[in-house]
Amino acid sequence: MAKPASVALRALWATTKEKISQNIKNSLIQNNGLLYEIKEKGGLLEVESGGREFNEPAIVGDSAAVGGITRSQTLNVDDQEGIDAFLYTPRIFYGTTHLFTTDLAMNAGEGRALSLLKARIEQTKESVNNGLDVYLCGRNNDAAGAHTDAESGTQVGWLGLQNIIPDTATQDIPGTGVSKTTYTKARSAVVTTACASNAAWNTANAGRAIVQALYNGCRQGANAPNLLLTTRTIWDAFQISLQANERFSNAGGQDAKVGYPALTYMANCRVTWGDNVLAGHMYALNTKFLKFKVLAEANWNMGDFIECYDAFREVAKLLIMGQLQISGPKFCGVYTGAAF
Repeated sequence: MAKPASVALRALWATTKEKISQNIKNSLIQNNGLLYEIKEKGGLLEVESGGREFNEPAIVGDSAAVGGITRSQTLNVDDQEGIDAFLYTPRIFYGTTHLFTTDLAMNAGEGRALSLLKARIEQTKESVNNGLDVYLCGRNNDAAGAHTDAESGTQVGWLGLQNIIPDTATQDIPGTGVSKTTYTKARSAVVTTACASNAAWNTANAGRAIVQALYNGCRQGANAPNLLLTTRTIWDAFQISLQANERFSNAGGQDAKVGYPALTYMANCRVTWGDNVLAGHMYALNTKFLKFKVLAEANWNMGDFIECYDAFREVAKLLIMGQLQISGPKFCGVYTGAAF
């Protein structure tokens, strides 16, 4: 006689839950333009052993301990200024997978029960991917444009793109403790040129001029944006503005392998869209200076199925604790003027 479905599923879950949590994480990273680029550039860290804060050194100014001298001059050995610590508080995101005893009874047999489990896991994966993407893209920001560091608000302390690259250059990153009013080089570039429609974007190269201004505002020597992340409508307008020979770039075959649609700008800067990017926004990002850091013990960790004491169901919980971080704001920027 075959084992009861609940017993079989418990055994299956015990041997595969780590693979499932890894699959959920990989799916999010592979299909999210922001996280994919951060990972590809080597900045996606997932090894913080613990702690109540992430301490991230950030470039907020120039060092005075450099310069030209004559042979007999004394070197300037003042402290290397222009480096300050951005402090980030890890926040919590979760997902749950439910198996109802009544559903198992109606799907008796290992084959049907397994199909039900797969469907539940797939739903968890898609919901976690979209939910966390909403947070990271900053769609639910407060009216003031940024969240406080308190345990409140629609994102309960998670930082999104609008928090770390704000619409106003002097707006501080919540909780980091560094004043952008004091440190001008801790500010991101902001382009606000108004553009009312898709047609206006493609009139007299207006849209191309906006993108170039945003790109140039973030470029510092050899450090240039490698990702332009925007809305679907702005992406559509951008790709329509391209000449035929600009629409395709082999780039060593890499563009055909990524998990999201992308064009290439200035030879090595991918242009892509996200459904959860704030309306009217385009972000120019140098992912060398971005991280999505998580705690090692809350790194998409999936628990066992536990039977609820007050309902005929079992629940497995997925836990993520981390934060989106930036270490070089001046290398990133945002365009906010599109009204379509």
